[in-house]
Amino acid sequence: MKFPWSTSPRGRRRRSASPSRASTPQPSKKNKRNKKNTSTQRRKALLLPSQTRSSARVGPSRWKVLRNHWLRFFERFRGLRDFILLVRAQTMATLIFLAMALFVGVAIFSPIFKIKEITYNRDNPGLDLSKIQAELKEFQGQNMLFLSTKTLENKLKNAFPELVDVQTTEIWPDALAVTVTLAEPAFSLRNVTTKQATLISDQGITLSQQTNENLPVIEIHQFSEKIPLQEPFLTPTELSTITYTQSQLTDSFGVEIVAVQYLWAAKELHLVLANGTVIWLDLEQDPETQLAKLLYGKSQLDLLGTTYDHVDLRIPERLIYR
Repeated sequence: MKFPWSTSPRGRRRRSASPSRASTPQPSKKNKRNKKNTSTQRRKALLLPSQTRSSARVGPSRWKVLRNHWLRFFERFRGLRDFILLVRAQTMATLIFLAMALFVGVAIFSPIFKIKEITYNRDNPGLDLSKIQAELKEFQGQNMLFLSTKTLENKLKNAFPELVDVQTTEIWPDALAVTVTLAEPAFSLRNVTTKQATLISDQGITLSQQTNENLPVIEIHQFSEKIPLQEPFLTPTELSTITYTQSQLTDSFGVEIVAVQYLWAAKELHLVLANGTVIWLDLEQDPETQLAKLLYGKSQLDLLGTTYDHVDLRIPERLIYR
């Protein structure tokens, strides 16, 4: 049975169009998901919050939209932003350099850091501070920033060898405090010719013209002048030789030493024993080698029971006594 509309051109067109419509591919769920993800990434790149069709959520505020708009606008000018950062860094570096240059200029040319006062502290009232002040006069007016305290201390030690310690304290911005320590006396010298008594340190530096009964006495012979003060008079080696020789004779032979004589011109040491015997030593030779002769000749010498005019230990490899 044929219907009247089956042969109509309209009907035929409708039937012929239906197969083509059926063959058109429909988008799958996976493609829709990828498209949605792409839209989400695009919204994040534009700094906009994701929007949904839900009527419960509210869209972005006006100021956020405006902010994001300007952010996207300035994103196109990265070179300008980098240039601004570079200019800012250079400006900061220039300001820091100018501040440092200003400080250095003020430190060098301003009188703020120039030394105006030097105070002195001493541990011994016998030390003459006027000489120390005269020695440090050249440091007055110097810049504290360029002052070498080590140079100042060495200058005082070289000028005053009797000082055993010198300490300098900087009192900013324009003062110094100098503390000097005088060496302790170790021996008492007695010049037989001039009848002068002088105290001397263990380094051989003369300290003052006075006597001390608690210190060992060294008689100075063959020196007709006054013993100078604040100067090296005996060497530390000579003083240590005197001390070593006394202790060895007392411990090894049990003798009593009543006088220690130093012959300035001959550089000799004469030790006077209680029985009147005098032992001669050469201060320019090894004292241990010289005293060894007494040990070898101990069977021949009786230092305790016999009085000898002298026992000469100065001649190498020979023991002479009379």
